[in-house]
Amino acid sequence: MPCCVGYARALGTTRATLMRACRAAFGKAPAEMVHDRLALKAMRYLRFTAAGVAQVSDCLGFTDPTYFARFFRNHAGMTASVFRRDHGWVAKEGA
Repeated sequence: MPCCVGYARALGTTRATLMRACRAAFGKAPAEMVHDRLALKAMRYLRFTAAGVAQVSDCLGFTDPTYFARFFRNHAGMTASVFRRDHGWVAKEGA
């Protein structure tokens, strides 16, 4: 997962300054913002593509599909498969 130090370095600031700025502007730590964005991207992949859960995991940079499954369940409140079943628009066979 992303590291605040790497983002701070890329932005030419310190970790503490990045943390303060993110909390002041968005009310969240930088890592929380990155996790929220990853969860949103995962939901988009699951909703609008036919890619399997392992493919989505790989596309988002997770090295272990099991970790992605746990991450997704913690952020979405349901498994990726259930999310796709309930929210996916990709045509189902026989439809």
